[in-house]
Amino acid sequence: MANVFKRITGIVCLVIVASGCGTFTKSTLTGAGVGAAAGGIAGSLLPGDSSSKPQNVLVGSIAGATLGALSGALIHKNMEDKERDSFEKGRALGSSSSSRGHLASSSDNSNNKRFVPPKVERRWVDDEIKGNVLVEAHYEQVIVEEGRWE
Repeated sequence: MANVFKRITGIVCLVIVASGCGTFTKSTLTGAGVGAAAGGIAGSLLPGDSSSKPQNVLVGSIAGATLGALSGALIHKNMEDKERDSFEKGRALGSSSSSRGHLASSSDNSNNKRFVPPKVERRWVDDEIKGNVLVEAHYEQVIVEEGRWE
């Protein structure tokens, strides 16, 4: 029984480490790995004699892997749908130039102005001591040229 449990644990750990949740396949494999581990542990805790323990672990692992893979796939699909909806909303907002604040229209719509954003430089500041305070090294964003309407 210990040998079967060690093998299942090793396989589950390998699947979890080898896969992140970046793609559909990886989400499904991660779900299957976690489900197999949980099912194997649950199967090992079922009552019974020592001869039925390996079978309980195996059945629990298979059932857990199946449910975990299904859960991982459904969760990934749900996340992709939400990302797609958010992208489409942002795309719709981005396509109307007035919502981005780049164009300002006057009352007669003949004098459209364009906003030129400020020019900003990123400067590195080394460690320095001001009085008894150590200011650690950091970047500062310095506005070199103000934004303006043209």
